[in-house]
Amino acid sequence: MRFWFFSFLVFIGLVPMLSATQSAKLKIWPLEFGDTYNFDRLSPYFSEAQLDSLLSNPFEIAGAFELMRDESGIYAFSSCYLDVYQWTAEGWKNLYGFDNKGYTCGAKYFVREGSIYSLGGYGFWRNHLDLLSFDKETGSWSLMTPKNQPIDFAPGIAGLSDKGILVLLPFEENLRQDKKGEHGQGFFLDLDEMAWKYLSLGSIVSYDPFESQFVVDSTVPLDTEDYLAFACIGTEKRRIGFLIMEKSSLEIRFFRLEKGLDFVFRPTWLLQVDNLVSIQTYMDGIQEFDLDDFFRKGEFVGKAEILPISPDGIEELKRDYVLIISCVLIVTGIVLFFMFQNAIKKQKAAKTFSNGTSNGSSLPENMDNGIESNGWIHQFHPFKGRLLTVEELDKVLNIDHLPNPDNKKVRRSRLIKEVNQHSEQELGYTLITRKKNPEDKRYLLYEINGQE
Repeated sequence: MRFWFFSFLVFIGLVPMLSATQSAKLKIWPLEFGDTYNFDRLSPYFSEAQLDSLLSNPFEIAGAFELMRDESGIYAFSSCYLDVYQWTAEGWKNLYGFDNKGYTCGAKYFVREGSIYSLGGYGFWRNHLDLLSFDKETGSWSLMTPKNQPIDFAPGIAGLSDKGILVLLPFEENLRQDKKGEHGQGFFLDLDEMAWKYLSLGSIVSYDPFESQFVVDSTVPLDTEDYLAFACIGTEKRRIGFLIMEKSSLEIRFFRLEKGLDFVFRPTWLLQVDNLVSIQTYMDGIQEFDLDDFFRKGEFVGKAEILPISPDGIEELKRDYVLIISCVLIVTGIVLFFMFQNAIKKQKAAKTFSNGTSNGSSLPENMDNGIESNGWIHQFHPFKGRLLTVEELDKVLNIDHLPNPDNKKVRRSRLIKEVNQHSEQELGYTLITRKKNPEDKRYLLYEINGQE
Protein backbone atom coordinates (compact mmCIF):
# COMPACT_ATOMS: atom_id res chain seq x y z
CA MET A 1 0.00 0.00 0.00
CA ARG A 2 2.85 2.38 0.84
CA PHE A 3 4.45 1.61 -2.51
CA TRP A 4 1.33 2.62 -4.47
CA PHE A 5 0.86 5.73 -2.35
CA PHE A 6 4.50 6.72 -2.92
CA SER A 7 4.14 6.07 -6.69
CA PHE A 8 1.06 8.29 -6.78
CA LEU A 9 2.95 11.13 -5.06
CA VAL A 10 5.84 10.77 -7.52
CA PHE A 11 3.41 10.93 -10.45
CA ILE A 12 1.73 14.05 -9.05
CA GLY A 13 5.13 15.65 -8.67
CA LEU A 14 6.09 14.83 -12.25
CA VAL A 15 2.96 16.35 -13.83
CA PRO A 16 4.30 19.95 -13.82
CA MET A 17 7.61 18.70 -15.21
CA LEU A 18 5.85 16.81 -18.00
CA SER A 19 3.85 19.92 -18.89
CA ALA A 20 6.95 22.07 -18.86
CA THR A 21 8.76 19.86 -21.37
CA GLN A 22 5.74 19.38 -23.62
CA SER A 23 6.29 20.59 -27.18
CA ALA A 24 4.77 23.99 -27.91
CA LYS A 25 4.96 26.71 -30.54
CA LEU A 26 4.32 30.41 -30.06
CA LYS A 27 4.15 33.13 -32.68
CA ILE A 28 4.19 36.71 -31.41
CA TRP A 29 4.06 40.01 -33.31
CA PRO A 30 6.42 42.55 -31.66
CA LEU A 31 4.49 45.62 -32.84
CA GLU A 32 1.40 44.24 -31.07
CA PHE A 33 3.34 43.29 -27.94
CA GLY A 34 2.05 46.25 -25.95
CA ASP A 35 -1.45 44.79 -26.18
CA THR A 36 -0.37 41.43 -24.77
CA TYR A 37 -1.86 40.49 -21.46
CA ASN A 38 -2.66 37.31 -19.52
CA PHE A 39 0.89 35.97 -19.72
CA ASP A 40 -0.32 33.22 -17.41
CA ARG A 41 -2.07 31.70 -20.42
CA LEU A 42 1.36 31.08 -21.98
CA SER A 43 2.67 29.28 -18.89
CA PRO A 44 4.28 26.78 -18.39
CA TYR A 45 5.58 26.90 -21.95
CA PHE A 46 6.83 30.49 -22.21
CA SER A 47 7.29 33.33 -19.71
CA GLU A 48 6.89 37.09 -19.72
CA ALA A 49 10.63 37.46 -19.06
CA GLN A 50 11.45 35.47 -22.19
CA LEU A 51 9.18 37.60 -24.35
CA ASP A 52 10.35 40.91 -22.85
CA SER A 53 14.03 40.15 -23.41
CA LEU A 54 13.42 38.79 -26.91
CA LEU A 55 12.25 42.21 -28.14
CA SER A 56 15.76 43.63 -27.76
CA ASN A 57 16.81 41.49 -30.75
CA PRO A 58 16.30 42.65 -34.36
CA PHE A 59 13.09 41.74 -36.18
CA GLU A 60 11.43 42.52 -39.49
CA ILE A 61 8.95 45.41 -39.51
CA ALA A 62 5.44 43.94 -39.20
CA GLY A 63 7.10 40.54 -38.84
CA ALA A 64 6.88 38.01 -36.05
CA PHE A 65 9.06 36.00 -33.69
CA GLU A 66 8.51 32.26 -33.67
CA LEU A 67 9.29 30.40 -30.45
CA MET A 68 9.52 26.61 -30.24
CA ARG A 69 9.87 24.42 -27.19
CA ASP A 70 10.73 20.73 -27.10
CA GLU A 71 12.95 18.33 -25.16
CA SER A 72 16.12 19.90 -26.60
CA GLY A 73 15.33 23.43 -25.41
CA ILE A 74 13.55 26.69 -26.22
CA TYR A 75 14.42 28.43 -29.50
CA ALA A 76 13.36 31.65 -31.20
CA PHE A 77 13.56 32.75 -34.84
CA SER A 78 12.92 36.02 -36.65
CA SER A 79 11.77 36.29 -40.27
CA CYS A 80 14.49 37.50 -42.71
CA TYR A 81 17.24 36.85 -40.13
CA LEU A 82 19.41 33.74 -39.92
CA ASP A 83 19.77 34.15 -36.15
CA VAL A 84 18.95 31.17 -33.91
CA TYR A 85 18.24 32.16 -30.30
CA GLN A 86 18.32 29.61 -27.47
CA TRP A 87 17.05 30.33 -23.97
CA THR A 88 19.70 29.81 -21.27
CA ALA A 89 20.07 30.65 -17.58
CA GLU A 90 21.61 33.98 -18.66
CA GLY A 91 18.87 34.76 -21.17
CA TRP A 92 18.69 34.46 -24.96
CA LYS A 93 21.90 33.32 -26.67
CA ASN A 94 22.35 33.71 -30.42
CA LEU A 95 23.85 30.44 -31.71
CA TYR A 96 24.39 31.84 -35.22
CA GLY A 97 28.01 32.91 -35.58
CA PHE A 98 27.73 35.24 -38.58
CA ASP A 99 25.98 38.45 -39.67
CA ASN A 100 23.83 37.56 -42.67
CA LYS A 101 20.18 38.31 -43.32
CA GLY A 102 17.61 38.80 -46.07
CA TYR A 103 17.50 35.20 -47.36
CA THR A 104 14.81 33.63 -45.18
CA CYS A 105 11.95 36.14 -45.25
CA GLY A 106 8.75 34.19 -44.63
CA ALA A 107 10.62 30.93 -43.98
CA LYS A 108 9.10 27.88 -42.29
CA TYR A 109 11.19 26.97 -39.21
CA PHE A 110 10.92 23.61 -37.51
CA VAL A 111 12.75 21.34 -35.08
CA ARG A 112 12.90 17.64 -35.98
CA GLU A 113 14.61 15.03 -33.82
CA GLY A 114 16.55 17.76 -32.03
CA SER A 115 17.83 19.37 -35.26
CA ILE A 116 16.83 22.85 -36.46
CA TYR A 117 15.71 23.50 -40.04
CA SER A 118 14.54 26.39 -42.19
CA LEU A 119 12.49 25.90 -45.35
CA GLY A 120 12.21 28.43 -48.13
CA GLY A 121 11.18 32.04 -48.08
CA TYR A 122 12.12 35.08 -50.11
CA GLY A 123 15.66 36.23 -50.76
CA PHE A 124 17.88 37.66 -53.50
CA TRP A 125 14.90 38.89 -55.55
CA ARG A 126 13.15 35.53 -55.79
CA ASN A 127 11.13 32.97 -53.85
CA HIS A 128 12.71 29.64 -53.02
CA LEU A 129 12.14 26.32 -51.25
CA ASP A 130 15.73 25.84 -50.11
CA LEU A 131 16.10 23.53 -47.11
CA LEU A 132 18.69 24.70 -44.56
CA SER A 133 20.02 22.69 -41.62
CA PHE A 134 21.58 24.42 -38.59
CA ASP A 135 24.76 23.11 -36.96
CA LYS A 136 24.89 24.13 -33.29
CA GLU A 137 28.59 23.27 -33.02
CA THR A 138 29.78 25.57 -35.82
CA GLY A 139 26.93 28.10 -35.53
CA SER A 140 26.21 27.95 -39.26
CA TRP A 141 23.50 26.96 -41.70
CA SER A 142 24.09 24.33 -44.42
CA LEU A 143 22.14 24.01 -47.66
CA MET A 144 20.62 20.58 -48.20
CA THR A 145 19.92 19.32 -51.71
CA PRO A 146 16.72 17.28 -52.04
CA LYS A 147 15.94 15.89 -55.48
CA ASN A 148 13.47 17.56 -57.87
CA GLN A 149 13.28 20.86 -55.99
CA PRO A 150 10.66 23.27 -57.40
CA ILE A 151 12.12 26.59 -58.55
CA ASP A 152 10.97 30.12 -57.59
CA PHE A 153 8.29 29.01 -55.11
CA ALA A 154 7.83 30.12 -51.47
CA PRO A 155 6.22 27.88 -48.82
CA GLY A 156 2.71 29.40 -48.73
CA ILE A 157 0.77 27.23 -46.27
CA ALA A 158 3.32 24.81 -44.80
CA GLY A 159 3.14 22.10 -42.16
CA LEU A 160 5.49 19.48 -40.71
CA SER A 161 4.32 15.85 -40.63
CA ASP A 162 6.03 12.66 -39.48
CA LYS A 163 7.20 11.89 -43.01
CA GLY A 164 7.98 15.32 -44.41
CA ILE A 165 6.84 18.86 -45.12
CA LEU A 166 3.50 19.73 -46.71
CA VAL A 167 3.50 22.88 -48.85
CA LEU A 168 0.03 23.97 -49.98
CA LEU A 169 -0.72 26.70 -52.53
CA PRO A 170 2.82 28.13 -52.82
CA PHE A 171 3.63 31.52 -54.32
CA GLU A 172 5.87 31.90 -57.37
CA GLU A 173 8.05 34.98 -57.83
CA ASN A 174 11.32 35.84 -59.57
CA LEU A 175 11.86 39.57 -60.10
CA ARG A 176 14.83 38.96 -62.39
CA GLN A 177 12.65 36.99 -64.78
CA ASP A 178 9.52 39.08 -64.16
CA LYS A 179 7.59 36.07 -62.84
CA LYS A 180 4.86 36.31 -60.23
CA GLY A 181 1.90 34.04 -59.61
CA GLU A 182 0.07 31.51 -57.46
CA HIS A 183 0.23 27.73 -57.69
CA GLY A 184 -3.16 26.07 -57.27
CA GLN A 185 -1.88 22.75 -55.91
CA GLY A 186 1.11 21.95 -53.70
CA PHE A 187 4.36 20.09 -53.06
CA PHE A 188 5.57 17.54 -50.53
CA LEU A 189 9.16 17.19 -49.32
CA ASP A 190 9.77 13.57 -48.33
CA LEU A 191 12.44 13.87 -45.64
CA ASP A 192 13.18 10.13 -45.66
CA GLU A 193 13.86 10.03 -49.39
CA MET A 194 15.06 13.67 -49.50
CA ALA A 195 12.98 14.26 -52.62
CA TRP A 196 10.22 16.66 -53.64
CA LYS A 197 6.89 15.34 -54.91
CA TYR A 198 3.59 16.79 -56.15
CA LEU A 199 0.77 17.32 -53.67
CA SER A 200 -2.47 17.27 -55.64
CA LEU A 201 -5.43 19.08 -54.04
CA GLY A 202 -7.76 18.42 -56.96
CA SER A 203 -10.57 20.97 -57.02
CA ILE A 204 -10.87 21.27 -53.23
CA VAL A 205 -9.19 24.65 -52.68
CA SER A 206 -7.30 27.27 -54.67
CA TYR A 207 -7.00 31.02 -55.11
CA ASP A 208 -9.54 30.98 -57.98
CA PRO A 209 -13.27 30.76 -57.03
CA PHE A 210 -14.09 29.27 -60.45
CA GLU A 211 -11.63 26.42 -59.97
CA SER A 212 -12.48 24.92 -56.59
CA GLN A 213 -15.00 24.34 -53.81
CA PHE A 214 -13.18 26.73 -51.46
CA VAL A 215 -11.01 29.84 -51.75
CA VAL A 216 -8.12 30.27 -49.35
CA ASP A 217 -8.26 33.33 -47.08
CA SER A 218 -5.27 35.48 -46.11
CA THR A 219 -5.09 34.51 -42.46
CA VAL A 220 -2.42 32.86 -40.32
CA PRO A 221 -2.27 29.08 -41.00
CA LEU A 222 -2.32 26.67 -38.05
CA ASP A 223 0.30 23.89 -37.99
CA THR A 224 -0.46 21.64 -35.01
CA GLU A 225 0.70 18.15 -34.07
CA ASP A 226 -1.72 16.28 -36.35
CA TYR A 227 -3.38 18.93 -38.50
CA LEU A 228 -2.68 21.72 -40.96
CA ALA A 229 -5.57 24.21 -40.96
CA PHE A 230 -6.30 27.52 -42.64
CA ALA A 231 -9.23 29.87 -43.12
CA CYS A 232 -11.32 29.61 -46.26
CA ILE A 233 -14.58 30.68 -47.91
CA GLY A 234 -16.91 28.26 -49.71
CA THR A 235 -17.51 29.22 -53.33
CA GLU A 236 -21.03 27.75 -53.42
CA LYS A 237 -22.77 29.23 -50.36
CA ARG A 238 -20.10 31.67 -49.18
CA ARG A 239 -19.57 29.60 -46.05
CA ILE A 240 -16.75 30.76 -43.77
CA GLY A 241 -14.62 28.40 -41.75
CA PHE A 242 -11.50 26.23 -41.60
CA LEU A 243 -10.21 23.65 -44.03
CA ILE A 244 -8.41 21.10 -41.86
CA MET A 245 -6.02 18.52 -43.33
CA GLU A 246 -5.10 15.50 -41.25
CA LYS A 247 -1.38 15.12 -41.89
CA SER A 248 -1.22 11.33 -41.68
CA SER A 249 -4.13 10.50 -44.02
CA LEU A 250 -4.22 13.76 -46.07
CA GLU A 251 -7.99 13.78 -45.55
CA ILE A 252 -9.49 17.30 -45.69
CA ARG A 253 -12.59 18.43 -43.83
CA PHE A 254 -14.44 21.74 -43.60
CA PHE A 255 -15.53 23.13 -40.23
CA ARG A 256 -17.96 26.01 -40.50
CA LEU A 257 -17.68 28.95 -38.12
CA GLU A 258 -20.75 30.84 -37.02
CA LYS A 259 -18.80 34.07 -36.63
CA GLY A 260 -16.17 35.66 -38.87
CA LEU A 261 -12.47 34.96 -38.89
CA ASP A 262 -11.35 38.31 -37.53
CA PHE A 263 -9.61 36.62 -34.61
CA VAL A 264 -7.20 34.89 -37.02
CA PHE A 265 -6.43 37.90 -39.20
CA ARG A 266 -4.26 40.01 -36.90
CA PRO A 267 -3.46 38.19 -33.66
CA THR A 268 -1.19 39.48 -30.91
CA TRP A 269 0.05 35.99 -30.23
CA LEU A 270 -0.77 32.45 -31.31
CA LEU A 271 0.02 29.44 -29.11
CA GLN A 272 -0.15 25.83 -30.37
CA VAL A 273 0.21 22.86 -28.02
CA ASP A 274 -0.53 19.41 -29.47
CA ASN A 275 -3.79 20.14 -31.34
CA LEU A 276 -4.96 22.92 -29.03
CA VAL A 277 -4.82 26.50 -30.32
CA SER A 278 -4.99 29.73 -28.30
CA ILE A 279 -5.15 33.09 -30.06
CA GLN A 280 -5.20 36.55 -28.54
CA THR A 281 -6.35 39.59 -30.49
CA TYR A 282 -6.87 43.18 -29.47
CA MET A 283 -10.60 43.12 -30.24
CA ASP A 284 -11.74 39.59 -29.36
CA GLY A 285 -9.54 38.77 -26.38
CA ILE A 286 -8.40 35.16 -26.15
CA GLN A 287 -10.00 32.46 -28.30
CA GLU A 288 -9.27 28.78 -27.66
CA PHE A 289 -10.27 25.76 -29.72
CA ASP A 290 -9.33 22.14 -30.34
CA LEU A 291 -8.61 21.09 -33.94
CA ASP A 292 -9.30 17.48 -32.92
CA ASP A 293 -12.87 18.54 -32.17
CA PHE A 294 -13.16 20.67 -35.32
CA PHE A 295 -11.91 17.82 -37.52
CA ARG A 296 -14.21 15.27 -35.91
CA LYS A 297 -17.26 17.50 -36.49
CA GLY A 298 -16.15 18.71 -39.91
CA GLU A 299 -17.63 17.87 -43.31
CA PHE A 300 -15.51 15.62 -45.53
CA VAL A 301 -14.62 17.51 -48.73
CA GLY A 302 -11.83 15.44 -50.23
CA LYS A 303 -8.36 14.01 -49.89
CA ALA A 304 -5.00 15.24 -51.12
CA GLU A 305 -2.71 12.89 -53.01
CA ILE A 306 1.07 12.69 -53.17
CA LEU A 307 2.25 12.01 -56.72
CA PRO A 308 5.73 11.23 -58.02
CA ILE A 309 7.55 14.01 -59.80
CA SER A 310 10.17 13.47 -62.47
CA PRO A 311 13.31 15.62 -62.68
CA ASP A 312 11.73 17.42 -65.62
CA GLY A 313 8.35 17.73 -63.93
CA ILE A 314 8.75 21.27 -62.66
CA GLU A 315 10.08 22.54 -65.97
CA GLU A 316 7.22 20.75 -67.71
CA LEU A 317 4.79 22.53 -65.42
CA LYS A 318 6.33 25.87 -66.31
CA ARG A 319 6.30 25.01 -70.03
CA ASP A 320 2.60 24.26 -69.75
CA TYR A 321 1.91 27.83 -68.66
CA VAL A 322 3.90 29.10 -71.65
CA LEU A 323 1.99 26.68 -73.89
CA ILE A 324 -1.33 27.88 -72.51
CA ILE A 325 -0.43 31.50 -73.22
CA SER A 326 0.68 30.53 -76.74
CA CYS A 327 -2.58 28.66 -77.32
CA VAL A 328 -4.56 31.66 -76.14
CA LEU A 329 -2.71 33.90 -78.59
CA ILE A 330 -3.22 31.40 -81.42
CA VAL A 331 -6.91 30.96 -80.65
CA THR A 332 -7.30 34.74 -80.40
CA GLY A 333 -5.65 35.10 -83.81
CA ILE A 334 -7.98 32.49 -85.30
CA VAL A 335 -11.00 34.20 -83.77
CA LEU A 336 -9.92 37.58 -85.11
CA PHE A 337 -9.41 36.00 -88.54
CA PHE A 338 -12.93 34.54 -88.57
CA MET A 339 -14.39 37.76 -87.19
CA PHE A 340 -12.71 39.67 -90.01
CA GLN A 341 -13.89 37.06 -92.51
CA ASN A 342 -17.39 37.25 -91.06
CA ALA A 343 -17.38 41.04 -91.38
CA ILE A 344 -16.44 40.72 -95.05
CA LYS A 345 -19.23 38.18 -95.57
CA LYS A 346 -21.72 40.53 -93.96
CA GLN A 347 -20.60 43.37 -96.20
CA LYS A 348 -21.00 41.13 -99.25
CA ALA A 349 -24.34 39.94 -97.93
CA ALA A 350 -25.48 43.52 -97.47
CA LYS A 351 -24.58 44.25 -101.09
CA THR A 352 -26.32 41.07 -102.19
CA PHE A 353 -29.34 42.07 -100.13
CA SER A 354 -29.57 45.49 -101.74
CA ASN A 355 -28.99 44.06 -105.20
CA GLY A 356 -31.18 41.03 -104.56
CA THR A 357 -34.03 43.13 -103.23
CA SER A 358 -34.12 45.18 -106.35
CA ASN A 359 -33.78 42.07 -108.55
CA GLY A 360 -36.24 39.97 -106.51
CA SER A 361 -33.62 37.38 -105.46
CA SER A 362 -33.33 35.82 -101.93
CA LEU A 363 -30.59 36.03 -99.30
CA PRO A 364 -27.79 33.44 -99.23
CA GLU A 365 -28.64 30.63 -96.79
CA ASN A 366 -25.17 30.60 -95.15
CA MET A 367 -24.77 34.35 -94.81
CA ASP A 368 -24.34 34.47 -91.03
CA ASN A 369 -22.85 31.15 -89.96
CA GLY A 370 -19.71 32.94 -88.71
CA ILE A 371 -17.63 31.33 -85.99
CA GLU A 372 -20.39 28.92 -84.98
CA SER A 373 -19.43 26.69 -87.89
CA ASN A 374 -15.71 26.88 -87.10
CA GLY A 375 -13.17 26.05 -84.38
CA TRP A 376 -13.96 24.90 -80.86
CA ILE A 377 -17.61 25.94 -80.89
CA HIS A 378 -18.34 23.63 -83.82
CA GLN A 379 -17.07 20.65 -81.78
CA PHE A 380 -19.79 21.16 -79.15
CA HIS A 381 -22.75 21.08 -81.58
CA PRO A 382 -23.46 17.34 -81.08
CA PHE A 383 -23.56 17.84 -77.30
CA LYS A 384 -25.97 20.79 -77.03
CA GLY A 385 -28.37 20.36 -74.12
CA ARG A 386 -26.29 17.60 -72.52
CA LEU A 387 -24.40 17.37 -69.23
CA LEU A 388 -20.83 16.17 -69.72
CA THR A 389 -18.57 14.67 -67.09
CA VAL A 390 -15.06 16.03 -66.76
CA GLU A 391 -13.74 13.00 -68.66
CA GLU A 392 -16.19 13.54 -71.54
CA LEU A 393 -15.35 17.24 -71.67
CA ASP A 394 -11.62 16.48 -71.78
CA LYS A 395 -12.18 14.28 -74.82
CA VAL A 396 -14.03 17.08 -76.64
CA LEU A 397 -11.22 19.51 -75.74
CA ASN A 398 -8.66 16.90 -76.84
CA ILE A 399 -6.74 16.99 -73.54
CA ASP A 400 -7.72 13.54 -72.23
CA HIS A 401 -4.28 12.19 -73.19
CA LEU A 402 -2.40 14.45 -70.74
CA PRO A 403 -0.88 12.32 -67.92
CA ASN A 404 -0.60 14.99 -65.21
CA PRO A 405 -4.00 15.82 -63.58
CA ASP A 406 -2.87 19.27 -62.44
CA ASN A 407 -1.68 20.27 -65.92
CA LYS A 408 -4.92 18.92 -67.39
CA LYS A 409 -6.95 20.98 -64.92
CA VAL A 410 -5.13 24.20 -65.85
CA ARG A 411 -5.60 23.63 -69.58
CA ARG A 412 -9.27 22.71 -69.13
CA SER A 413 -9.96 25.92 -67.24
CA ARG A 414 -8.24 28.11 -69.82
CA LEU A 415 -9.99 26.44 -72.76
CA ILE A 416 -13.44 26.71 -71.13
CA LYS A 417 -12.82 30.39 -70.50
CA GLU A 418 -11.76 30.98 -74.12
CA VAL A 419 -14.69 29.04 -75.57
CA ASN A 420 -17.19 30.96 -73.41
CA GLN A 421 -15.65 34.31 -74.33
CA HIS A 422 -15.95 33.49 -78.02
CA SER A 423 -19.49 32.12 -77.72
CA GLU A 424 -20.64 35.20 -75.80
CA GLN A 425 -19.18 37.48 -78.46
CA GLU A 426 -20.42 35.53 -81.48
CA LEU A 427 -23.52 33.69 -80.27
CA GLY A 428 -24.69 35.90 -77.42
CA TYR A 429 -24.66 33.26 -74.69
CA THR A 430 -22.26 31.17 -72.59
CA LEU A 431 -21.68 27.79 -74.21
CA ILE A 432 -20.29 25.83 -71.22
CA THR A 433 -21.76 26.14 -67.71
CA ARG A 434 -20.31 24.46 -64.62
CA LYS A 435 -22.81 22.68 -62.34
CA LYS A 436 -22.48 20.62 -59.18
CA ASN A 437 -23.10 16.91 -59.66
CA PRO A 438 -26.41 16.31 -57.81
CA GLU A 439 -25.27 12.80 -56.89
CA ASP A 440 -21.92 13.94 -55.46
CA LYS A 441 -21.48 17.69 -54.95
CA ARG A 442 -17.70 17.34 -54.71
CA TYR A 443 -17.60 16.89 -58.49
CA LEU A 444 -18.61 19.11 -61.39
CA LEU A 445 -20.68 18.53 -64.51
CA TYR A 446 -20.52 20.73 -67.60
CA GLU A 447 -23.76 21.73 -69.36
CA ILE A 448 -23.47 22.50 -73.07
CA ASN A 449 -25.97 25.26 -73.75
CA GLY A 450 -27.68 25.92 -77.04
CA GLN A 451 -30.31 28.22 -78.50
CA GLU A 452 -32.57 27.39 -81.36
